[in-house]
Amino acid sequence: MARSSGVTDNDGHPEDALSRQTILDEISVYWFTASATSSACLYWESFANFRDKVTPPSGLSVYPRDITRPSRREAELRFTDPRWFEELPHGGHFAALEQPESPVKRVRGFFRLFR
Repeated sequence: MARSSGVTDNDGHPEDALSRQTILDEISVYWFTASATSSACLYWESFANFRDKVTPPSGLSVYPRDITRPSRREAELRFTDPRWFEELPHGGHFAALEQPESPVKRVRGFFRLFR
């Protein structure tokens, strides 16, 4: 089955990546707290500075179904001290919900570089 154009890594239906209950829980948090607009502010405010150079040591894990997927070359143009770059086989914009062990493993791996 073809993959959908959504932001989860699925086989045509979001429920392939996340349970319906999880999807409803996430939507409910934003709906009932009226915080969808303020949470989207991060994206809106980031667009103006999206191409600014990032100078601290950086790590990127690129999930194939994320909203943005920079190439290594593109990442190295923006992140001036890249220490970790990894293109993963599975995951989307909501990787922490879809497969929580994956982002945890990457964050731990990145910070192990500084021990």
